[in-house]
Amino acid sequence: MSLLRYLKQRIFSRPGSDAPLPEQVGFDRDWYLHIYPDVAQAGIDPWQHYYRHGRFEGRLPHANRAAIYDYHLWRGLDNVMVPRLQRLVSESPRGLEADFARWALARWFAWQGQPEQVAEQLRLITERPLRGPSHRGPYLLYLDAALALGRPDQAQQALTVLQQQHPGCADAVLATCNLLAHKRAPTVIEPRLKLLNQFYQGLGLLPLRAEPVVGQPLFDGLAAAGPVTSDFPDCPLISVVVPLFNAGPRLETALRGLHQQTWRNLEVLVVDDASTDGSAALAEEWCQRLSGPGREFRLLRHAANGGAYAARNTGMAQARGAFLTVQDADDWSHPQKLEKQVAVLLGHPDAMASVSHWVRADENLLFGYWRVEEGWVYRNVSSLMIRRQVLDELGFWDEVAVNADTEYYYRILAAWGAQSIKEVLPGIPLSFGRADSESLSQHRQTHLISQFGGVRKDYLDAAHRWHARAKAPADLYLAAAALARPFLAPKSLCRRDLPVTHSDDRDLVQQSDWFDAAWYIRRYPDLQEVALDAFDHWWQRGAREGRDPGPRFSSSGYQWLYGQDLAGANPLLHFLTVGREAGREPVPLSTGLAEVFVDRPWVMLCGHQAGESLFGAERSLLDILAGLQALCVNVLVVLPEARNPAYLDQLQQNCQWLGILPMAWWQFGAEPEPLTQSVLEHWIRQFGVSRVYVNTVVLHEPSRAARACGIPVTVHARELPGQDPALCHLLNASPEQVRQHTLDSADLLVANSRYLADFYSADANLLVPNVVDASAYRVPLPAAEQLRVGLISSNLPKKGVADFVALASELEARGVAVTCVLIGPETDEVRRLRAEQAAGRLPLSVEFGGYAQSPQAALAKAHVVVNLSQFEESFGRTVLEAMAAERPVVCYARGALPELVVQGETGFVVPFGDVSAVADAVQRLALEPDLRQRMGQAGRKRAETGYSRQVMEQCLQAWLDI
Repeated sequence: MSLLRYLKQRIFSRPGSDAPLPEQVGFDRDWYLHIYPDVAQAGIDPWQHYYRHGRFEGRLPHANRAAIYDYHLWRGLDNVMVPRLQRLVSESPRGLEADFARWALARWFAWQGQPEQVAEQLRLITERPLRGPSHRGPYLLYLDAALALGRPDQAQQALTVLQQQHPGCADAVLATCNLLAHKRAPTVIEPRLKLLNQFYQGLGLLPLRAEPVVGQPLFDGLAAAGPVTSDFPDCPLISVVVPLFNAGPRLETALRGLHQQTWRNLEVLVVDDASTDGSAALAEEWCQRLSGPGREFRLLRHAANGGAYAARNTGMAQARGAFLTVQDADDWSHPQKLEKQVAVLLGHPDAMASVSHWVRADENLLFGYWRVEEGWVYRNVSSLMIRRQVLDELGFWDEVAVNADTEYYYRILAAWGAQSIKEVLPGIPLSFGRADSESLSQHRQTHLISQFGGVRKDYLDAAHRWHARAKAPADLYLAAAALARPFLAPKSLCRRDLPVTHSDDRDLVQQSDWFDAAWYIRRYPDLQEVALDAFDHWWQRGAREGRDPGPRFSSSGYQWLYGQDLAGANPLLHFLTVGREAGREPVPLSTGLAEVFVDRPWVMLCGHQAGESLFGAERSLLDILAGLQALCVNVLVVLPEARNPAYLDQLQQNCQWLGILPMAWWQFGAEPEPLTQSVLEHWIRQFGVSRVYVNTVVLHEPSRAARACGIPVTVHARELPGQDPALCHLLNASPEQVRQHTLDSADLLVANSRYLADFYSADANLLVPNVVDASAYRVPLPAAEQLRVGLISSNLPKKGVADFVALASELEARGVAVTCVLIGPETDEVRRLRAEQAAGRLPLSVEFGGYAQSPQAALAKAHVVVNLSQFEESFGRTVLEAMAAERPVVCYARGALPELVVQGETGFVVPFGDVSAVADAVQRLALEPDLRQRMGQAGRKRAETGYSRQVMEQCLQAWLDI
């Protein structure tokens, strides 16, 4: 279960769900239903869904691509999302999305250590507030960048606006301290300390003092400014556990901060986790020195290093307090931190725990945070103070490397609900956390960024699933040094290999090397438009749809080969639990049925999709394969999926080997997947492939693999990116970038029309038109006496559906008896037109022919075929098939279509967008059946002579030079 879903079910679930909904301010109903089709399919009112559920699931109320791209940016898709965010800024610089994009880019560049880029993105905040991100974050980030670049005046501008926009906030005070340190010297503390004390005292909190020691960091000079007392007449015992490992002199700062707490009944247990630097001796000395009335400091020791959470558990097991908390050995706490946290619990008997807020600071007390969200001050989960009842009922921390404090926090919420943990003085730093580049939170594998996609996320997801299974708090009890785990945790976080008492299949799959969240979103660009959890989507929907979990495993390929054994099981789960041990292949490589030609060349033929529906590229691949077989060439076909068994059967009949290898489409900015490329290289060498033929411009790895193996690569260009903005968006590229990628990928470029070849303008190109087997297109004409004009397409607006309806209206107005048949899938556009017709706003002569299973079945519905595409087509396969079936064609003079249709001989070519001219042509064909017959016969002859498989074989023979 994702964190967002967990929050929805556990924290935000509440009675009174039937209460009236607030006003829909800024909510876009149509956009919401379009972007979240599951809501539309469920028939739920979109605003009701968003308010009651969607906002807790991370769904957006209106179009904001920047927020979605920012979400994926931190989850491994930075190479793709940075260019997208930059385009949002450049395309509409004063728009809402542009401001969100600036903020997203600034945070990313700050994380990458590029202050110049941060300043560039945020420089306008000194002129106007950012729309959208109206919190403190942009000003803090700009100030940081300006100081890093040595531009204090710009930092002052950012600070001035911050103070105006957010007067009195702690972040503004901390930012002022940073600016003062820059203007004076990082070691001069007095002006900053004065400012901090004014802030604390203004809130009724005690001031601080600094006792800098020569040779020691300023951080270690922090202390209470005077005598510390508490107004509480009866102070129950608080136990504070301090895990210690090689903290050295830093320990003094932490212990002194605890000794100076206002709470008068305190037990501090320092647990040395087998330090090797003398920290234990130092701890023993300080425990003796600090112990006294109302203060007991004790040292406990581990014989062997067990980790911070094992040390915490040792201390908790010996703690005697009614309230228990922890503190790291290198952090510092404000004198009233413990008092404020326990006071909340004493005032709220039903609360089980409290937390305070903190800020990160370096050795010179310069403040900041590695990834600015809304500010520098944020909730300190490690400050969690619990009642003893919590320890008795829930037990101890999970003894993993990181994130166990966060797990414990959510364990409490799972056991007692959203109100069980109280926030103390939100936005006010009651402790300073020392920023340490050597901490686990900064290590590559366990870095805090892994909370978005990595071991921290995997761990917490598994923990939330354990929490969700609990019926009572006792079900969430975890013993110290337990002999078994209640849920599976990533191996890299576990010091011991323990059995799992309550296994969850989702944990096994998610934590395996076989699921790759970032690759999954890269592989399926439709998911890049929604802020969703990759694993949740794949587990709940993607696996059933045949989507691959990562580059190492083909869901559809595994289903294709071993479906009879799966019985509906998740393919990857079956592989991990059964198939792997049985020797099943995660990436299928299967023999074809064509005989291997001895001493003949091998070609690797790569396709880019094999979905449930076949389009022109797939049918063309079949033609190329047949041509290669006719030339006695051995072919290894490689496809990225196996979701169309009938298509795969046709391929197997005509190839020597067939591989199913997950491949993501090329996107501008993204690097090729090394594992995919290595598999292709292995196959090239295994079969002795001498040429690679890529049947599309949208793949990347096949060309790279061919180049790595020193063999030529041919790219068959079928796409015309300048006329396909949707494709360009999927590829994250401009038309010119697609063109350049294609030219860079190919030693030889194949184009299927002169028009397409001219677009790519390659130095080395070959014209290989799409072909048709005319003998397979002897399709009888419809028996109806009235002329039937068909538009055969995907029924998207770009295919000219609106012009087709306008054609029907004009023919009806002229009194021409014609039926206009819209042939294709049931799209949103078709559903809209059906409703229009039912309401009497659409000509009755428009007929909805539905989706046809084959081109022949589609052509059987029409006497005449029209092509009214609103974009320039690179070839026009449907037009060629219509000609082969002896159907006259009426089309616009656009793109490559005039290369196919001979004006006045095989059909009519009319000016683009001239529906009246189309109507003239159709009217003439309706009135002159002999003309229809002559044009049909001429079209068939043209298809047979100029677009036959023999023509393709001749081209391929020249390509192979055999």
